Amino acid sequence: MTHPVSTSRRFVLARRPHGQVREEDFALVRADVGAVPDGGVLLETLFISLDPAIRSWLDDRPSYLPPVAIGDPVRSLGLARVTESRNPAFCVGDIVRGFTGWQERHVVPSPGAEWDRITPKPGVPLETWLGALGMTGLTAWIGVYDILRPSAVDTVLVTAAGLHAQSTPRQTGRRRDLASIPGPCW
Repeated sequence: MTHPVSTSRRFVLARRPHGQVREEDFALVRADVGAVPDGGVLLETLFISLDPAIRSWLDDRPSYLPPVAIGDPVRSLGLARVTESRNPAFCVGDIVRGFTGWQERHVVPSPGAEWDRITPKPGVPLETWLGALGMTGLTAWIGVYDILRPSAVDTVLVTAAGLHAQSTPRQTGRRRDLASIPGPCW
């Protein structure tokens, strides 16, 4: 069964998780996308990033971002293609990075600086813009080069990090001939 572009499948938060998340904490729903207003864009999600921060956004507690509301799509960074634009700064076909959430498509009424335009590069998989060339890579780069500032005699130990968060600083450290010790990744 095909569905019109005016609807979107979305994974929404059905209830607050207690402890580890469970399938019952989410619901797959079909929702109307709505019309694209003047200044807005319609985005089709291509990739989402499943980052550890998502877990904290599911709790109803103060954080650097408000919690995901019950019934709202789960928040996550993602890459999307502009499929309709009523905004002169965005063209149909543009690839953008921002909070797409766990949904097929959605309208952004007034996209601003929170949406980065991505220029695909030959030989670089598009999803790399969510890992090494995304928030995780930037975090690792700042951690190694701006905060740690290791010298050639230092050994870098990265622990308690996920795949990208652990491998990116190790790779950037290697570029400066630093010894690295892989820590456990849970």
